[in-house]
Amino acid sequence: MVVREDGIGRRWTEQEVALLTELYPLTPITELEAKVGKTAGQIKNKAANLGLKRDQSVSGATRFRPYPLGPSSHNWVEPGERRDDGRYIRVKLPSGKWVLEHRWVWEQANGPVPDDCVLVAEDGNIRNTTLANLKLVTKDEHCRRNQVRKYPTELQDVILAQQDLKRAIREKKS
Repeated sequence: MVVREDGIGRRWTEQEVALLTELYPLTPITELEAKVGKTAGQIKNKAANLGLKRDQSVSGATRFRPYPLGPSSHNWVEPGERRDDGRYIRVKLPSGKWVLEHRWVWEQANGPVPDDCVLVAEDGNIRNTTLANLKLVTKDEHCRRNQVRKYPTELQDVILAQQDLKRAIREKKS
């Protein structure tokens, strides 16, 4: 085996192994390189072969500057901030998750939306997220409402009223 001037290719001595075993769990790699006289790669390989583990407080440390998180980041958005994507308005929760504002408003007042239902806007504008404008309808009702949209607005109200009347009659019979 050829040994270079920087020590690469040199076998580990018993003293180096003992020093590595003692210092590896809590000492940063850069300090270990200086104390043991080996490269970071050699240290990590030897530690893996010996089954040594790093302490959690040190294992996250890197040579690189951590990416800034939180308000100091250039693209940070405060919780509660709203975004309008042209169709819906989304609001950022404290957890960091973005949710549809109309759905969030409904769920704060009435609890979760059931799986067989959807939220619709009474005035047809889902970006109007006031609670009075939101209505919970079944998915079947939602389909019927959307089929009616192809007719002129004068007929839409009449057709929807007729459907409501038919549904009320069916429920009365059963």
